[in-house]
Order: sequence, then C-alpha cells, then structure tokens
Amino acid sequence: LEPTLLIGSSKPYIRRVEMKTSYPKNVQLNGDQMEISFELVTPEPIKGACFSFQIRDLKEKNYIHQWLFDVDQAYCREPGTYILTCVIPNLRLYMGNYNIACHFTGPPGGPVFERIENICPFEVVMFESNR
Repeated sequence: LEPTLLIGSSKPYIRRVEMKTSYPKNVQLNGDQMEISFELVTPEPIKGACFSFQIRDLKEKNYIHQWLFDVDQAYCREPGTYILTCVIPNLRLYMGNYNIACHFTGPPGGPVFERIENICPFEVVMFESNR
C-alpha cells in the first residue's frame, strides 16, 4: 500500500467501510464470496496498530471476528491512508440480518482510536441452494 498524506484530523480514524455482496441492496447469498474494505487514515505513524471487525446479528451476537495486527502485516507505520480488504470466499451464515462493528486501536492495551458499531446492514438469503 502506498500511503497518501492527509492533512486535517490529528487522530487516526476509519474514513470508510465498503461491502460487496452477492446482490444489490446488501443481499448476500449464503456460500457466496463477500468482500469488505476499510479505509483507515493515520495522520501520524502508529506503532503496533490493531484493526478488527465483527459480523453480528441484530442481537449483537458475533458470528465472525477478524483482526489484523501490525506485527502480522505492516500498516499505519507512516502517515497516510490505508485500505484493508477482507475477502471471505465462502460466507456461511444462516438466513437473517447482520451488520458490522469495527475497532481501530493501537497495540493491545493501548489507545482506542475509533469504534463503530451497527454499520453496513445486510441480509443473508439461501435461495439457489442447489449450487
């Protein structure tokens, strides 16, 4: 990733979350690929950045929890904009409604830059199950 320097906010933040589902209007077919991208902005270098997201049902029960630590893949070590993309090749969730929560922090026990909950609502359907 090539960082792009941003001037303005002094605190790291999540600028954008984008989801690509099987069908328009955030409808996801059980078993199909889903892609979620997160755009992170860091005005200053972060030592030990940590980003995580959860897919939750409407009762806030977690079904999927993914995270990325700076030690696993370097990011946010320089000021700029970073795009983290998670591709789930075969999303298996029961029919129903879900949303995303995401957390952008420093190293474990460190500063919390931003937490966003109940975003990107989507519905899982199971038609075409004869695939």
